[in-house]
Amino acid sequence: MHPYVTQPFHYRGHDFMCAAYRVGDETFQPRVLYLRGNDSVQQVELPQDSDAYASSMEALRHAEQQAVRWVHDHTGDAQGRFQERMLGPAKDASLATHGVECEIVRRRGFK
Repeated sequence: MHPYVTQPFHYRGHDFMCAAYRVGDETFQPRVLYLRGNDSVQQVELPQDSDAYASSMEALRHAEQQAVRWVHDHTGDAQGRFQERMLGPAKDASLATHGVECEIVRRRGFK
């Protein structure tokens, strides 16, 4: 199977190749290949997303999100910082239902 569209992606010193593979007539599967940036990790394909998306652009966006999560998971950077940028600042304590959200809420001064 060949990718329908590919796009290089760079995040915090790590290089990836994101791709959208056509699966079926109208859906696309995101795939991510880690290229370089962490000396202890060789080139590797990240685990595949099980969801298929309606457009190649949506699949590429999800591939980029997967790459960002991978960097955070493999560099020891707090997931809370990533979530805060993606979700915006926590507005109230009701957002604090799980670990990451709880950390955001604590840093914002909510109880």
